[in-house]
Amino acid sequence: METTKEFGKIMVTEVKTSDYQKQGTVTAVLKQVVSTKTTYASNGTKDNLFDTSEFSELESSEYTNDETRVYFMDIPAGSTLQDVQVKMNLPKFANARLVKILSNRPILDDGQRYAIANYGKSEMSFAKRQLVKDGSGNHVLRNGENCYRKIEFSIHGGEDENLIHEQGLVYSTPESVLA
Repeated sequence: METTKEFGKIMVTEVKTSDYQKQGTVTAVLKQVVSTKTTYASNGTKDNLFDTSEFSELESSEYTNDETRVYFMDIPAGSTLQDVQVKMNLPKFANARLVKILSNRPILDDGQRYAIANYGKSEMSFAKRQLVKDGSGNHVLRNGENCYRKIEFSIHGGEDENLIHEQGLVYSTPESVLA
């Protein structure tokens, strides 16, 4: 199996004021499409003495998954959509990416901690939005714990991070996960 990722251009889609906006800021909405291509060799065996690349006429199955990642960035109040687009086109942001972090715990940023401290929001209110779900809407558990997903902005082209404990994968219905 071989997996490659291609990160599309980050697009600035809007600038807005959110419900729990920090004073002196507005929010820029950034989006990026990440295409993951996975190729499975069809040599009929699980293990082999030869790499799949050594089979000259080997048929393989290729699967592509496109994921649109969305990130909400605090920017100075008064900034416009055009201001953010100009910044994104600067050479220092040429390798910028929206990276995915997976964890067994909610992943809180400064803005969310600010909302918890100053507006009475709970960690659970943010955690519910980060829960990883399968295609049927069921929450994904690993080691009996919920899996959480967060998108972050990386100026230097960071990699996706998987902080989830590597053991068995369990599915649970949504009603049974959050009390």
